[in-house]
Amino acid sequence: MDIDFLKYTLLVLFSIPIFFSYADTQTDELFQKGTNAFQNFRFSEAISYYDELLEINPKHEDALSNKGAVLFQLGKPEEAIPYLDKVLETNPNGPIPF
Repeated sequence: MDIDFLKYTLLVLFSIPIFFSYADTQTDELFQKGTNAFQNFRFSEAISYYDELLEINPKHEDALSNKGAVLFQLGKPEEAIPYLDKVLETNPNGPIPF
């Protein structure tokens, strides 16, 4: 086996957990910022954070649920429903979103 190939393979394998750890930290931070904005009635700001988080993890149940809740607060139930439906699709046995 080529030693350079082995080094490259090991580098890739050891980098994967670091990447996912960073993604988890980033999504946690975005979720917290979105939730803080939501609780302080800064709905547009909350949506921005949830959108950014959902680009990283489109199945993040709490972000989907909270974005739906924000849209309801803004009087946009027709825009909220698809996000809440996606929560149910992602976890059909979980709690009903907000």
